[in-house]
Amino acid sequence: MDTYYPVSQTFNSTTPFLEDLTVNHLMNLDCLSWNHTLVNSLLIHQDASVVLSIPLFNRTMTDSRIWKVTSDGNYTVKSAYRICVDLLHSSTNAQAAITWQNIWRLQIPPRVRSFLWRLAQQCLPTCQNLTNRGIPCDDSCVVCESFAESHMHLFFVCAKTKECWESIGLGTMVRELLHQANNFTTLLFEFLDR
Repeated sequence: MDTYYPVSQTFNSTTPFLEDLTVNHLMNLDCLSWNHTLVNSLLIHQDASVVLSIPLFNRTMTDSRIWKVTSDGNYTVKSAYRICVDLLHSSTNAQAAITWQNIWRLQIPPRVRSFLWRLAQQCLPTCQNLTNRGIPCDDSCVVCESFAESHMHLFFVCAKTKECWESIGLGTMVRELLHQANNFTTLLFEFLDR
């Protein structure tokens, strides 16, 4: 396990701090041995002995960067992008697949499961959906006539809907979910999970 000391404890007080000092400066020109004099002059005795005890390779080798993701070892933006997309999709898709499967596992009548699936897909014929698909109609809510009739409004935000959730004792939970969720489908799945 590495032990780290503040600069004031690691370097002798008489030695000026060298910003550009690297490990290869502590080695002899052949890079096969430590420069004992320099190491001892720069570091306190305890650290100097630790550094000098580190074995060095008996031959010099040039360092090279290798990007293990590609077969030729060269980094490309495309390969990095693919890694990011794969990471995002693997976690998101696995979670989403489980969530969608949970709808079909609910112990409710098949037509209700089908309705929940369509609701989660946001493909019910709400006024807003009809308007978005080019069907001319007034998109305001048919119940409160105050806001556009979207899935979110119709099932969670409308005043009449809130009264229904309150009457069955789920009003507090719905309010909490409304503050947390960033979209309708997430809100619906969170609601079903609880």
